[in-house]
Amino acid sequence: MASITAKFGPTPIKADVDPIAIWVPIVSAFGFNFLAYFVAQCKKDNSIVDYLWGLVFIIPNLVSLCISGNWNERTILVFVLVSIWGLRLC
Repeated sequence: MASITAKFGPTPIKADVDPIAIWVPIVSAFGFNFLAYFVAQCKKDNSIVDYLWGLVFIIPNLVSLCISGNWNERTILVFVLVSIWGLRLC
């Protein structure tokens, strides 16, 4: 009986994927959360985070769209749908 071996470990990043296109939207989400937390602490009102929660999904999506420059119908449709969903959370 032949043994089946599996190679475990991190999947290498493809050559055509730009790491900046991955990390900048992530950093923008964390930056926005930090800014919202800072404003909430200065105002001594943590309920402001509840209103800004939906924007945490819209901002990285917009940043990713601007970085990629891929303005075709499908990416605009996804952006609009995520934006509607994010605004619904606000």
